[in-house]
Amino acid sequence: MSDATTPEKRSTAKAILDAAIDHIEQFGVEGMRIERVLADASSSTGSMRHHFGSRAGLVEAAQYEIYVRTLLAESTSNLDGGFAATTTEEFLEYMSVQLTRIASDPVARERRMTRLRVFANASTRPELMESVAWLQQQLIEVTSGVFRSAQSRGLINASIDAYDYAAWFHGLTLSRTFTEATMPDADRWLAVAIPAAHALLRPEQ
Repeated sequence: MSDATTPEKRSTAKAILDAAIDHIEQFGVEGMRIERVLADASSSTGSMRHHFGSRAGLVEAAQYEIYVRTLLAESTSNLDGGFAATTTEEFLEYMSVQLTRIASDPVARERRMTRLRVFANASTRPELMESVAWLQQQLIEVTSGVFRSAQSRGLINASIDAYDYAAWFHGLTLSRTFTEATMPDADRWLAVAIPAAHALLRPEQ
């Protein structure tokens, strides 16, 4: 008899997980129907219970995977401009470009929306929230590297904590999602966000 680590069983679990992700992205968590998920995965209730325990377990696994995919979709090349900057003004311009991309690019907008949906669902699922928070911490840690590098080269304020700034910056960019309905013009948001981001980074005189 095959055990749970065989390729066949991993394939079954992946098929169920992928189908669940598709349904959550189309219909939301509440609109996901297990019978339709299993039909799309050509699987059974028994297999779903074996791999995920319950509908709630499958939802948590799917939400976690959705969040992972949004993070993997982020290219580390977005940090290259910051590492390449040789002056304070070049670094601040790099920050302006990143904020503009995050606020205006439709792909970036969809990733922001996806992360917020996962966070909303995780608010009532402690284990999912713990997993998502860990992933977010890793993202912030990677991002903070560009600020530490700039500090070591004397380009930005050396007194700020690079990790704390990176965490604040991620919060700032996610906040754009909340303001889009009442402030659809990204330029208006950027007119406030860019100076705010720059102010904390400028070296102390």
